Amino acid sequence: MSNDLLTGKHRTSASEDKKRIESFVTSMLVKMASGKEEHGADNVFNPVEEAMDECVDIANYAMVMYFRLDNLRKRMEEISGD
Repeated sequence: MSNDLLTGKHRTSASEDKKRIESFVTSMLVKMASGKEEHGADNVFNPVEEAMDECVDIANYAMVMYFRLDNLRKRMEEISGD
């Protein structure tokens, strides 16, 4: 993947895109299969627990995005000479 930090454009090749999509789909299928194995057919849905789990997932995603943006800021400062 190449990056143009000044324009914010990210370019990936078709083969890179395909690999990323395949990896994502594989991760989804693994998670679905492990959930079925872990919880079984008699699983009782608890909306409060599910909402709490989603909050943790969102917080983890926010942390990753924060670090990525911080790295981007540092790279942009290096490019501009600040």
